[in-house]
Amino acid sequence: MAEPDGGSVSTAFLSRLAARTRLRRWSRTRTVLVVVAVLVLVGALVWVVAGSSLLTVRTVQVRGVTGSLAAQVAAHADDQLDKPLARVDLDAVRRSVEEVPGAADVSVHRSWPHTLTIDVTARRPAAVVRADGGGYDVVDPTGVVLSHTAKRPSQLPLVVVGVGPGANAADGLVVLRSVPPAVRKRVQKVDVQSAQDIRLDLDRGVTVRWGSAEAGARKAQVLGALLGQKASVYDVSAPDLPTTRE
Repeated sequence: MAEPDGGSVSTAFLSRLAARTRLRRWSRTRTVLVVVAVLVLVGALVWVVAGSSLLTVRTVQVRGVTGSLAAQVAAHADDQLDKPLARVDLDAVRRSVEEVPGAADVSVHRSWPHTLTIDVTARRPAAVVRADGGGYDVVDPTGVVLSHTAKRPSQLPLVVVGVGPGANAADGLVVLRSVPPAVRKRVQKVDVQSAQDIRLDLDRGVTVRWGSAEAGARKAQVLGALLGQKASVYDVSAPDLPTTRE
């Protein structure tokens, strides 16, 4: 029987070893190539999104309001035009828009590929107060001045501030927010004679003596019950002892 050729065995073994070595090297090389390709791709995407002019702000879209208020809101974001959308500071834009007097709740978000969208809830006019320089300021329920007009808007109640101790328009607005909605629609004037003496003049010659701005919820509840009785004066200044008068 012929003995194995040691030289042949050794050559085959070395060939297989070389093949495995080449395979491992190719595997490592392929891994490196994949990693490099991924990094290049990620870098390219980052550049496209954050650094190039391909995804810049071309439009500022304002939703929820129209007219001059929408124009004011858009003007507070015009400095974002042509900036990469990904790099827009949304919180900074929101804070800027909140400076617009008529804007209440504001949210800002990106609408890819080219739009900065601003959603706004408008402040609603609640009353008018006499302005120091003449005319009237239209205010929202918290007293924020929304506009100024020379003539009083007839559809809004007038808040009048007297000279009694502690009289101020803010308390009048608190009372206006406290009254039941059905009553609020009837209010013609809020007369703040002092901090302890606030009165509401309703339509049909009806007066509500409210007292101070405190205990508003309780007074509103009592007033709602009293309005079932015909009277010209409803006094809820002491809500546990309310009175009416013809």
